[in-house]
Amino acid sequence: MAMTVISVVVVMSFALMAMAVMAQGRWDTADATFYGDMSGNATMAGPDRCKEGSTIVTATSFCPPAPVSLCNPPQKHFDLSMAMYMKIAKTNYSGSIPVQFRRVPCVREGDIGFEFWGNPFWISVLVYNVAGSGDVAKLSVRGSNTTWVPMTRSWGQRWQLSFRPEMVGQSLSFKVTTGDGSTVESVDVAPANWQFGQRYTGGQF
Repeated sequence: MAMTVISVVVVMSFALMAMAVMAQGRWDTADATFYGDMSGNATMAGPDRCKEGSTIVTATSFCPPAPVSLCNPPQKHFDLSMAMYMKIAKTNYSGSIPVQFRRVPCVREGDIGFEFWGNPFWISVLVYNVAGSGDVAKLSVRGSNTTWVPMTRSWGQRWQLSFRPEMVGQSLSFKVTTGDGSTVESVDVAPANWQFGQRYTGGQF
């Protein structure tokens, strides 16, 4: 999805509805397709194939601009999963359909998840299932023997910490700050014997 009003890659929830539905409140306009079928048929047809109604989707990253792309600013575009696309389109051949959207709070079940990848010299953490505004703006980690250390965004909601092998063997806590300024601390999320490839859960907004 290409947007000009947000400058970082985020995770957030949006309510989408087909243009045929009367909007209430502060809605914006965009178009939506789905990523899948390599035949190219999904890029044809038009808005007469929209369903009435709305659905909530989670945007995880931005669609990159290109010389010829629906993602080029100032266009706003949602590249949906086929499952979500079919909630607002009558067929998977409806092509790029006009939608209205607005941001809504993320409603999640369970706690924030932290998935570990990498190696002792490059620790990568995927943050997921974030409620509230949903967009993680900052992530910090604290070992049982360290102070808070800011992590840097790798891409999407993957965050990284480089050249800190001393974090291995320590229990880890995380501080998640979302785009609206809210912060939650998840203390000792990962035990001292945490492993790469494992998932751990902490607090929630």
